[in-house]
Amino acid sequence: MCLYRLPGMAEALARAAEGERPEEDPTPEPARRAAPPDPPGILRSVDEDLLPWPVFDLVRLPGGADLEVPRRILGGEYVALDAAYVLDRNPRAGLIAFGRDAGGGFFCVTADTGHVVYVVTDTAPETVPVNTDLARFRECARAVVELFPFGEDPAAEPDDRSDGAAEAHERAGAAVRAVTERIDPPLVEAGGFWFDLSYDIAMGDRAVRWYRPPAGPTG
Repeated sequence: MCLYRLPGMAEALARAAEGERPEEDPTPEPARRAAPPDPPGILRSVDEDLLPWPVFDLVRLPGGADLEVPRRILGGEYVALDAAYVLDRNPRAGLIAFGRDAGGGFFCVTADTGHVVYVVTDTAPETVPVNTDLARFRECARAVVELFPFGEDPAAEPDDRSDGAAEAHERAGAAVRAVTERIDPPLVEAGGFWFDLSYDIAMGDRAVRWYRPPAGPTG
């Protein structure tokens, strides 16, 4: 994997964050390269360590003026990188990566449009729509974290196989679709990131049982 930090990154990221088209694409600096660490995976077994209780906060990535992104959302579906990078090996120019998922894919902002997209690898030309811009990505992330734990009692021990639990998960998925569609209707669609996350939630993949209980009151 080859990810280069670019000269003039602050200016490029600032334009991307504001949705402006840069006058020219930055050129890679081959002397600097770094590979960000993989984020933790989405847990599938109660025997594994539990995920931290979701809390919404923002991190400012080095090298990017006013580029603030969520630290994480609910689990392994997204974790912020330590720094922003241009995916120079990708055939689509101007993909600035700022986050990864448990599968090794990248969340990027496009330098030309300011859209937030997802790519499965640093060389994959196909992009999955996420949000119209970083502001809406932050807003969607905040709204989803604020919905958690989706009406479940952190102290309870629900049976995911019960009809009641299945219905609760479906309602949670519908609530996530509704709030993200309200925030960013053009890009929250079938096959997009937030739609897929809402489906995972409806299937019980973000149930309280996968998380460590909060340290204090959640309200």
